[in-house]
Amino acid sequence: SFVRLLDNTRRRQRATVRRAFTYVIRAARDAVLIQNAYFLPDRGLRRALASAVRRGVNVQVMVPGRSDVRMIEWASLYAMRPLVKQGVKILRWRGVMLHAKTAVVDERWSTIGSYNFDAMSRFNNLEVTVEILDQAVGTALVKNFETSASHCDPFTNEAWMKLPWYIKALAWFCFRLRRFL
Repeated sequence: SFVRLLDNTRRRQRATVRRAFTYVIRAARDAVLIQNAYFLPDRGLRRALASAVRRGVNVQVMVPGRSDVRMIEWASLYAMRPLVKQGVKILRWRGVMLHAKTAVVDERWSTIGSYNFDAMSRFNNLEVTVEILDQAVGTALVKNFETSASHCDPFTNEAWMKLPWYIKALAWFCFRLRRFL
């Protein structure tokens, strides 16, 4: 097995974690499973996720059903709607705030750490994540994801359509502020 610590503590390293995620998502063949507390991926990551689905990859993202930062929750709804339309499966956790920050690609590459798919993690916060190449760790994280999925509700286009108009308006507005969230 291979373990590497990825961080963005130095200005030159700001894109290190994002680059690792983008690379493995683009190389994925079977499955991409992501658990993230604050899911506001930039355009490049959204494209990589949608492209993986078009290649036949099972892409699932688990996010909080109710976030402790409501503006991020609303902006995420707006960001997730096009992903859902492109085949990404979004699961919203029913329990208290989901703070997991893990990812598993093809049951071989995994990451566990503090990195969120949002602008704060990418540009402002100091983040650390452990990149792991190990089948056993990947399998364990997949099982954990599958167990957690039973406590989630799917976010679909129909779920978006059922939201009140003011939540959709807040989602649109907060998405415009995503660089600051």
